[in-house]
Amino acid sequence: MKKTFATLIIILGIGNTFAFNSANNDSKTEPTKTYKTFTSIDISELPGYIQETIFFEYKDYIVRSVEVKTVKGINIYQITLVDNENFEYIVYINDKGTIME
Repeated sequence: MKKTFATLIIILGIGNTFAFNSANNDSKTEPTKTYKTFTSIDISELPGYIQETIFFEYKDYIVRSVEVKTVKGINIYQITLVDNENFEYIVYINDKGTIME
């Protein structure tokens, strides 16, 4: 009984090793999707209502950089803010001036 059990464990262990190696070594992998990255713009290029949103909602912060990306026809602005202790915060605002979480 012990020999049968030991043989069964060895066979399953070897089979398991080959199964995982063949699954990891497939040369037919699907390409990863790459999404358009944000493009840097100047703060003066932001629409006025978004500048107002930043001014009123984040008046104690300094704007370090502004980047934009278009997703399904909607511009999303990534705004990097810095507080007085030099901590960075990233805020996303859409075309309508709504702050996105």
